[in-house]
Amino acid sequence: MQACARPAACAAERARRRLSVRATAAAQVHEAIRADPMPQPKERVKPDEMKRWKTPKLTYDERKAQLKARRDVTMLFVITLTVAICMPGALGCA
Repeated sequence: MQACARPAACAAERARRRLSVRATAAAQVHEAIRADPMPQPKERVKPDEMKRWKTPKLTYDERKAQLKARRDVTMLFVITLTVAICMPGALGCA
């Protein structure tokens, strides 16, 4: 692609080309509609499964497992933070 000496003029030309392509496409569509104005029947397709907007309820064991995983991550963070902050011999550190 070559560089344009006048970017504004090039941009205007590109916009004009885009509009002419859209106008041509729109004219073809309107011509087809005028030829046969009745809408064509569409084949209805049932979805494979229904959309669900709510998350499914978890079982007791699943909730317990999630709680244990969160607790483990929190404890790991606390231990890492404690080791990073505490210096040997510092007050309050074992």
